[in-house]
Amino acid sequence: MKFSILTLLIFCFNISFSQNNYTNDIEIINEKGFEFYSVLNQNDDNFSFSPFFLNNSMSLFYMGTKGGTALQISQFFEFNENQETNFNSYLKIQNQVKTRINFDNSFYHANALWYMDTFAIRNKFTKYSVQYWGDSAKYINSKLTAAKNINIINLWSLENTNSLVSTNLTEEDFENNIYMMLINSVAFSGTLANSFKSNISEPFYLDNYDRKTKNINYYLQKSYFKYTETENFKIVNIPFKGDSISMILIMPKSNKKITEFENEITYDNYKFWLSNLSLTQVILQIPKIEVNNSFKLKSKLEEMGLNTPFLVSTNFSSMISKLICLNQVVHSTSVTTEILDNLLEVETNLDKENNSFYANHPFVFVIKDNSTDLIYFIGHVINPTL
Repeated sequence: MKFSILTLLIFCFNISFSQNNYTNDIEIINEKGFEFYSVLNQNDDNFSFSPFFLNNSMSLFYMGTKGGTALQISQFFEFNENQETNFNSYLKIQNQVKTRINFDNSFYHANALWYMDTFAIRNKFTKYSVQYWGDSAKYINSKLTAAKNINIINLWSLENTNSLVSTNLTEEDFENNIYMMLINSVAFSGTLANSFKSNISEPFYLDNYDRKTKNINYYLQKSYFKYTETENFKIVNIPFKGDSISMILIMPKSNKKITEFENEITYDNYKFWLSNLSLTQVILQIPKIEVNNSFKLKSKLEEMGLNTPFLVSTNFSSMISKLICLNQVVHSTSVTTEILDNLLEVETNLDKENNSFYANHPFVFVIKDNSTDLIYFIGHVINPTL
């Protein structure tokens, strides 16, 4: 189902979005996204993560908490301490995402709080869930095996993400007492605004040109893009069709290793680079991006300082009457760029060392909203053949 939501719910977008009122919320989402990126990135694999969709799921979960649990979640994600205000803020921001869905650019997702069927979810939280995601929480069947419950969850994820996203849950995740899991799955497929010459067959270089892959297919275009260079990096803004969403590519120059490069991927640097982009004629050569990930975030969240929700003494009294804990948070993503073929010859007589962006070695990508700068995805491509 297109733009479905996985926290057991399907997103409802019925409130208008006002950039001026929610600039601070978006700034918080973006900054937290770069913090997560530094924790989750995997230097030996392709990677993607959605700052917005994870925060969005946690904002509803926050509505089911009270006391110290609510306080720690609000401080960690910088949510408004007034839960109703925070709820309405995120509900309004969702409308922006709905307006970005069209024939060429699609978001699919599923969000659900999966809970053991031996408990009951309070009606008030169910009401919030329906309003927020269009559905209520889903239960884990205590009479079924772990394998069958995992299959049910994955089918649900696939059905709501156009068959693109499943989780990395295993039977080991069901070995101990299971109370609740927050499952967040999201897929994005977008078509770039420019058409490109395809069938450019060249290798992709790894580890500062020490190793390379077999030849892959690149797409080539010479056109005007927002572009800048620094001493160490090249940065280009590539719009998707409709011009409401863009992909920012950040690539180290040839003498910069990816491990060094990623240490400098901070939100402050990112904002500085964006502020220096200017319309420039550029030769752009890129591979198609297809990145899929699934993360179990419990241990990472605990390392980052969010531990109260995972304790048996957690206060979920706005959601459920018994003392239980959140067992796991699973965040799964799929990001795909579609590139149209340009059957005409692309003239490329610019100097390859200047005004050029040859993405033939590891690079970072950011998919963002053009009017608000809300970041939907952050990721990197280490090896496009994986």
